[in-house]
Amino acid sequence: PASTTTPVATSPQKVDHLPAGNVVVEFSAPADGVRVDELAEELGAIDTKETRAAGQALVSKKVDTSGIVARSVNGDLVLPDATDPRLANFIRQNLGRTTP
Repeated sequence: PASTTTPVATSPQKVDHLPAGNVVVEFSAPADGVRVDELAEELGAIDTKETRAAGQALVSKKVDTSGIVARSVNGDLVLPDATDPRLANFIRQNLGRTTP
């Protein structure tokens, strides 16, 4: 499956109005939401007020979309579903990263 990386539409210091370093994953399928939550637990990036403030949260967002979109200050990654190993790699590379 193809993936694309595009520039972030928000300011370079924030993604979805969150402090830089956080990674946001948008999904619509319930199974993708479960996988994103599993990844957050595996990576110690469970979404809390404290991890968001520190730029260390993996934030999952249920939206009306096809596939998933992962967003960080470094760009976006579009994938067919959350089981694609490129999602975990993207999160590892971008979690905590505050500059593109």
